[in-house]
Amino acid sequence: MNTEDHESLRARVAELEDQNAQLRESALRDDQPGRSRGRSIISAILLTLSVILVPVAVLGTWARVQLVDTDRFVSTFGPLIDEPEVQDLITEQVTTAIEGNLEIDEMVTSVVDAINELGLPPAAQTALETLEGPAAQGIRSLIDTAVERVVTSEAFASVWNTALRESHSRAIAIIQDQPGTAVSLSDDGALAIELDVVISQVRQELIDRGFGFASAIPQVHRTIPLAQADSLTTVRVAYQAADSVGYWLPWIVLGLAAAGIAIARRHMAALLRTACGYLIALLVLAAALAIGRQIFLGSVAPSIMPRSTADVAFSQVTTDLYSVTAALIVLAICLVVGAWLAGGSSSARTARRTGNRVFGAVRAASEQHGLSTKGFGRILDSWHNTILIATVAIAVFVVFVNRPVSTGSVITALIVVAVVAVLLESLRRPPNENHPPSASAVDDDKVGAEAQSVGVPAPRAVTEPLDLASETEPPAR
Repeated sequence: MNTEDHESLRARVAELEDQNAQLRESALRDDQPGRSRGRSIISAILLTLSVILVPVAVLGTWARVQLVDTDRFVSTFGPLIDEPEVQDLITEQVTTAIEGNLEIDEMVTSVVDAINELGLPPAAQTALETLEGPAAQGIRSLIDTAVERVVTSEAFASVWNTALRESHSRAIAIIQDQPGTAVSLSDDGALAIELDVVISQVRQELIDRGFGFASAIPQVHRTIPLAQADSLTTVRVAYQAADSVGYWLPWIVLGLAAAGIAIARRHMAALLRTACGYLIALLVLAAALAIGRQIFLGSVAPSIMPRSTADVAFSQVTTDLYSVTAALIVLAICLVVGAWLAGGSSSARTARRTGNRVFGAVRAASEQHGLSTKGFGRILDSWHNTILIATVAIAVFVVFVNRPVSTGSVITALIVVAVVAVLLESLRRPPNENHPPSASAVDDDKVGAEAQSVGVPAPRAVTEPLDLASETEPPAR
């Protein structure tokens, strides 16, 4: 019997063993129908809860990271000051606030009237009155330029990040206002960017450039709202919920899934259904984020800020959320494929037989070239499933520990699992495999033939390949 016949026979034996295991499992279920039905119901409830809670866990984790982690909060909102749309919004708001409190036209008129009282000729007085409009416009232009310089300067970006960091503890605790910071929380639950610091810097900028009128700029309080809640109580409840749910809920989801699959009658089928549920739930979450973007833009633009600015702000704040969702979608797809491949469908069995033939050929080629793992390979074969399951479990654990989950971490985990699986299949040595004789065995045969030609008994091989075709069939039971 040639090597191809051996491989085909081993694949057929593996298929029959799978079918036999399924029949035994089915027989055990039939022996205890009531108990099996109860297990199925409990498993379905646990897995359904796990699927439903997946989007909540993703949103809760994202909210907790944004609210609790100061570095993440600053890295999220800090870059907004570098966006031209945000800079234009702040410039416009600050300029409007200054001009609304400075009374530029009245100030220019009073200056011209004071000059006219000096007894200038009528022609000069007329010229001065003609220049009132351009002078007022010039002052407005100076203010606008000063504001733009302050907002776009590197120094202001540093002040912005520092203010965000210093105010973060107050924003998450929702306890009191702290003077001199750039973010405040009012009594009605509005989280807003304060422009008082910006206006003070513009005032000082104009004074340093020699424009005395800047000293007349009063202390102005103006804010740009970021988020709105009904009350401080609502904000506190939302923060506490995000803090608790964001940390524990992902582990609860994993626990529900593990328990549901463990007590299911058909583990791989339960895993496949759960993975498909995860995939659908995450795709719905991605669609909801796209819809949420449009709702957000419609609620804040143009009443609070221009649409382009709101779009930039939403994209910046939800970047990590989109990344986590995409990473989990990739992970769910891989779980679907893996659960299908390990399942009992005819297509899955065909795929496994193909894989067994491929890796069987690899192992045979290795043995033929003297690369044998021998006893170590037999140990790997006996622990094959345990090692593979442990690798998958550790990879999933590492992915969820290093939150927020990223596509890079998921891909890295998949690569590690794939490498371990390929190495296991290549190095393990199933006990029923027979490989072609290696080069050393061929040399031994040549030595034996030469020995017989000179009348010396040939050495007996320690092991002989099993010829399954010559074996007698077992008696019928």
